[in-house]
Amino acid sequence: MKNAMSREHAASYLRAQGFSLPEQSADAQAMCLRSAEEGNVVAQCVLSVVFSVGLTGQKDEKMAFEWCEVAANGGSQDAKSALAAHLISGRQVESEPQRGVAMLRDLVQEGNLPAMALLGMLMMSGHTESVPKNESDAIELLLAPAQAGDPLSQCLVGARLILDDDPAVNLAGAKWIASSAEGGLASGHRYLATFYRRGSHGYPVDPEKAAVHEAIAQRLEETAL
Repeated sequence: MKNAMSREHAASYLRAQGFSLPEQSADAQAMCLRSAEEGNVVAQCVLSVVFSVGLTGQKDEKMAFEWCEVAANGGSQDAKSALAAHLISGRQVESEPQRGVAMLRDLVQEGNLPAMALLGMLMMSGHTESVPKNESDAIELLLAPAQAGDPLSQCLVGARLILDDDPAVNLAGAKWIASSAEGGLASGHRYLATFYRRGSHGYPVDPEKAAVHEAIAQRLEETAL
C-alpha cells in the first residue's frame, strides 16, 4: 500500500532525488523544503514525515503537523488521513475526535487506503465514542489495505482470524501474519516466534526459528525508536 505519509515513501522520494541518507541529510532536507515551499504537494508530505520521524536528523512535531496540514489543504488524501489522526489524538493540535473521524469516513468513501487502515484500527479497539468497538466491521475495512500490502493491517486481520474456530480461517489468519512479517512488521515476527515455540497455526515446533523471529522483531523495534 503506497502511503505518501509513510517513512518508506519519504526515504524513497529523497533517494530518487539523488540523495544518500544519512550522509546527505542536510542537503536532502533543504531541497525538500524548497520544493515544498514552491507548492509541491508530494514534497510537503515528505517534509511532514521528515520532521515527524526525524528522517534527516531533525525531529520537530510542530513542523510535521504544519506541513501535514499544508499538504492536506493542497489536496493530498494521505495527508488528510494523517491530519485526521492528529485531530483524533490531539497531537500538536486541539483534540477534535469527532471532526477527525468524520474526515476519515469521508476518505474511506473515496477509497483512501490509509484512512481505511486507521479507521479499522480505531474500530478494533473502540478508541473513541465516535468509533465504538466493532471487530467485524473493522476487519472489513482492514482487508483492502491488507490486500494492498499494508503490514499492520495484515497483522490485525491475521490476529483476529487466528482466533476463529474454523481451521481454514485460522490458517488464513496465520498467512496474513506471515505476510506482515515479510513486510517488516515487528509484531508479525513476534507472532511467528510464538507459533514456532508452540507448534501452532500450521507451524512445527522449532525453537531455532522462534529465536530467529524474536531477534528480527527486536531489531526492527530498536530501529523504529
